Amino acid sequence: MSDHLHKRLFLKDGDVVEVDSDTQANVLLMDDSDYSSYQSGRSYHYYGGFFTHFPARLAPPRSGYWNVVLNLGGGRATVRHSIRVISQAL
Repeated sequence: MSDHLHKRLFLKDGDVVEVDSDTQANVLLMDDSDYSSYQSGRSYHYYGGFFTHFPARLAPPRSGYWNVVLNLGGGRATVRHSIRVISQAL
């Protein structure tokens, strides 16, 4: 699958990824192994889903590298979006 927007981030336990988009989209958060499977068209696991209202907020279950993916589920559009990390205050 190559028709998607992607950003790889190092996230800590307690961080939240906030995704904003001007169109409804699938917002998926997955580890490197699942992202590789996603790209290859194999079965994969993710956090998130289809969002019609934004911002979408997703929290990783553990610290590590995570992949944020936006896709339109087969649709086509020019998507204006932003991805930011909200870190837990210490």
